[in-house]
Amino acid sequence: MNNLNTTASYLTDITFRSIHSEFKKSLTCFVVKEITDLVPNEPVPRNRLNIPKQLKLADPHFEKPASVDMLIGSGPTLSILCPGQLKILNNDNLILQKTKLGWILGGNLESTYLSKSSRCLVTSLPFDLERFWRLEEKLDEERTLSKDELYCEEHFITHVKRSKDGRYIVALPFDKMKGKLGNSKQTALKQLLYLRKRFQRDHEYKREYTKVIEEYLKLGHMTLVERPSETTDFICHTTEFLNSIV
Repeated sequence: MNNLNTTASYLTDITFRSIHSEFKKSLTCFVVKEITDLVPNEPVPRNRLNIPKQLKLADPHFEKPASVDMLIGSGPTLSILCPGQLKILNNDNLILQKTKLGWILGGNLESTYLSKSSRCLVTSLPFDLERFWRLEEKLDEERTLSKDELYCEEHFITHVKRSKDGRYIVALPFDKMKGKLGNSKQTALKQLLYLRKRFQRDHEYKREYTKVIEEYLKLGHMTLVERPSETTDFICHTTEFLNSIV
């Protein structure tokens, strides 16, 4: 929508129904974060449209801007159309169409029917300039960095790099911690064995845990290390269920 590329990672089966009849239809849809902006983009003066009161509208509150929950293709759209069409203005821009969900409104509304409003912000220029000068003076003040801050800055300058896909990568400053974590590999292995035993007795826990790990791999949040070096430190982790979520 809106000439933007969207990536969908999930599918879902949905069923929508008419609020006036027993009609319902099932579809399989892609799940995206957002379809388009609010529709309509501003309130519509419904009292000027002269819509017959006896018509049952698919959306009784069509005049209020709202988010779009679902976008269906031309095939399903044509399958719910019914014979029946009304022009509610003295032009062809706005038409009522009968569907199995109820009557729907389509077309463009001339700007003469829409209210126009202007918004402005008035502020004091000397006040804003004074705030800007104060900010500049604050930035110009000489600041003495601590030993840890100097180390972090030097580490960042030395280790920052950019990958082929455009990501910036900075190595974690673990060099000073070599040998201070003890036998971290054995501790991590014990935690792994405990996790496997829990998988054997709690299949729901295993299913949810596996789903989260697979998502981390897919999103690139973690990668597989084939052969860790002898100086590698391991950090074990634990998992807990919070409202049925790992």
